[in-house]
Amino acid sequence: MKNRHRSLGLLGVLLLLTTRGAADQDGGETPTYSNVRVVSIDPARRIVVLLTAKGRKETLVFDDLLQSTGGIKAGDLVIVTVRGGPGRQRMSAISLARTPPAVSPAKESKAVRLIVGAARTEMDRFAEVVAVISGDARSVDASWASFVTACDVRQPETTSGGREWFGLWDGRVQADYSGGFCRDLFNQIVSAGEGIKKAMAAAESVVQHTLEPGEIRDIRTLHNMNWDGWTLPPPARRDP
Repeated sequence: MKNRHRSLGLLGVLLLLTTRGAADQDGGETPTYSNVRVVSIDPARRIVVLLTAKGRKETLVFDDLLQSTGGIKAGDLVIVTVRGGPGRQRMSAISLARTPPAVSPAKESKAVRLIVGAARTEMDRFAEVVAVISGDARSVDASWASFVTACDVRQPETTSGGREWFGLWDGRVQADYSGGFCRDLFNQIVSAGEGIKKAMAAAESVVQHTLEPGEIRDIRTLHNMNWDGWTLPPPARRDP
């Protein structure tokens, strides 16, 4: 019965991953993050045309604080930060995005069987969940790559087998936040990273009394998720 309860706990973590969304951290003017495709971009005129998930084309002007769009070009799938109300919307940040593929009913059923199957060990089930979380974390990796390129990131120490952006939570990362683009990218990474962090904390809480610390660490390292800061509070948002 205990094993069944732990299996159901891990199943709950996995199903949570397929339904969670990024939550806002404050109640002020909140950026809107969207996965959209670039139709055209004109840095000289500071205008971008985007194709939304609903098939609509939207034209946005660059915010005054947005200095550069990096190497983004027509056809790229991007994450944008849009500020302002109707008639005065402006794009204050843009970065490349990698959207995890949608989970089909067939794949979801297979994942459920892998988690609760009696033939699989507790270690196997935990490894399966960590693999799913690591896949979701790739979308944060894309924003982090833009952040490193644009914001003079310095990280004296890195955690072996973990992602560099974990250092935003434990204070290892230093960066230049003088530009609004970098502050917006920071907020994007923290918002998306909080979902990853909470999912890992939930997964480890299920197995912390049944797996050895070394076993947990080995699985985390295998999926580039090795870190001990899952319960740390999020860093404060930075004003645009």
